[in-house]
Amino acid sequence: MFLDPIDRRRIVAVSALSVLALPALFWAAGSDDGSPNVATAGVEIGESTDEAPAPRPAGTSALTPDTSGVADDPVYMGGPQTAGQGVPKVAIPADQGGTRVSASATYSSELLDRNRCNVSERVTTGDRLTVVNLANNRTIECTAILSPVGNGNGVNVLMHRDLYMQLADVTDAPIYVELRT
Repeated sequence: MFLDPIDRRRIVAVSALSVLALPALFWAAGSDDGSPNVATAGVEIGESTDEAPAPRPAGTSALTPDTSGVADDPVYMGGPQTAGQGVPKVAIPADQGGTRVSASATYSSELLDRNRCNVSERVTTGDRLTVVNLANNRTIECTAILSPVGNGNGVNVLMHRDLYMQLADVTDAPIYVELRT
């Protein structure tokens, strides 16, 4: 990191001030001039004594509990306890049929056909695809073209920018999608 001369002078000035000010603050705080001791919270500290406080019996506290407005038992603990009612029913969507493939999608403005998606594998040219953005559940439909796109890691989809903008913002590229046939 390169510093200009002004920054260097600032660093030297702050260092010199710290070297002079910190010992002065420690000296001033350590001097006993008879001023009352005050804690940080503004509560006066009592005089110190050399005798230890009397021991408390086990299970007791020096704090007095505040019982104003506190119920005896917590509300969520009260009431009758019920045994399990069996296995809960979980809603699982029905299988839509067709093939589902996870993929990574991006865009290019240089593609000529705005309704076609270039897919790297697992499709046949001419297949009608539904592309679903897994982040926001937006969908588009396009015609698949089998072409070598992407970096070779998994299924990759390349589409026109206008088609991509229906799924996500261009600054989010690449996005994770699901291809459905």
